[in-house]
Amino acid sequence: VSTQSTWGARVRTGRSLRGVPMTSHCTRGQRKLVEDVMVKACSTLTGELAGSYKSIGEMGIKMHEQLIKEHIMFDKPDAPLMLSGMMHKDWPHYRGMFWNPQKTFMVWVNEEDHYRFVCMQNGGNIRQVFERFATGVLQLTKGVEDQGYSFMKHPHYGYLTCCPSNIGTGVRAGVHVRIPKMSKHPQFRELLTKMRLDARGTGGVEDTSTDSGGVFDISNKDRLGKSELQLVQICVNGVAKLVELEKQLESGGDVSSSISSMPYLK
Repeated sequence: VSTQSTWGARVRTGRSLRGVPMTSHCTRGQRKLVEDVMVKACSTLTGELAGSYKSIGEMGIKMHEQLIKEHIMFDKPDAPLMLSGMMHKDWPHYRGMFWNPQKTFMVWVNEEDHYRFVCMQNGGNIRQVFERFATGVLQLTKGVEDQGYSFMKHPHYGYLTCCPSNIGTGVRAGVHVRIPKMSKHPQFRELLTKMRLDARGTGGVEDTSTDSGGVFDISNKDRLGKSELQLVQICVNGVAKLVELEKQLESGGDVSSSISSMPYLK
């Protein structure tokens, strides 16, 4: 994806530990087990993925807040949906994050899901992000299985997660892209629907701002029915199209007919 228009790329997924209730119904002991299994699995990571794990208690308030400001760490749940789902239960016990020194690969423990694997970097090289992400997920899966555990997976639906919208691959590939003109076009939302994309502000899932300086977090809408690679490719193709149309608008062109004639992606 063009690096002139993109600010950063991220790929993430969620996993649940088989045999343990999901986060909203975990006991403290089960939550500790979830943490212990992943801490041990993370210790097997090597090369650029190697790093360290800290619980929120070990981080302290100052480090925790700094990591939140860097958009790589989760905060205490306060959204009505999270609170009604008891995601704040036993906060902050047995919650934390693993990260490598470059802060390009992170593992969240006991947030919304038992585990959230996140890979990110500046620029638009989402292929590099996905390759690192895939390597990390495969290594951690082996690290979990070597301890006699596994992730919840349905033979037809795929990986099971706390939020139904993530069932399947759980993969969300996102790119921060600057499209000030395209985002104000009356057919912007129609275009996103046709390309199976979501657009949100750069502040995360709760950020529905439409006044973001033209910078949006564009990601694949689906998690189910396609492979991880296919979902990432949908994001790449979509962002490339948005950048192309943005350039046409910058030069004074009209993109309405192009959007109207575009078929819906199946």
